[in-house]
Amino acid sequence: MTRSAIVKSVEIATMEAEHRAKKFGTVYFVTNPDQETVKIGFTKHLGRRMEVLQTGNHVHLLAYSGFRSTPQAERILHRLLRKHRIRNEWFTHADEVDELIECFEDFIDETDDFERPLTAEDIEFVLNDWANSYGRGASRGKVA
Repeated sequence: MTRSAIVKSVEIATMEAEHRAKKFGTVYFVTNPDQETVKIGFTKHLGRRMEVLQTGNHVHLLAYSGFRSTPQAERILHRLLRKHRIRNEWFTHADEVDELIECFEDFIDETDDFERPLTAEDIEFVLNDWANSYGRGASRGKVA
């Protein structure tokens, strides 16, 4: 199977280079109590990042999901979900966003290895699964 139009070859190359350089951290998903918004971010220190986010927010924030990978993985998700972007790294809590997060959770549950950073191939697999499962047509390259 050829590379999908979901993940661009330059994104794959960047992610592979970051992986070789061991630039790992956590791509995380944070929400607020009303769950109308979700933040998609990347950090090497999730605990510290949550403290900083919480300091600047009047409502309690909850980091409810995430996976280990490289900064490029976060950038790919931002691009794919751009139509749901509110501002910077904050997105509406739309069904499409939730479905993508669920695909990552399912993949990690199946691998049963929460510490292993996801590779470019893993990210591509999850995104293709997401596109195919929710009728977005990966072959057409129309995801978001």
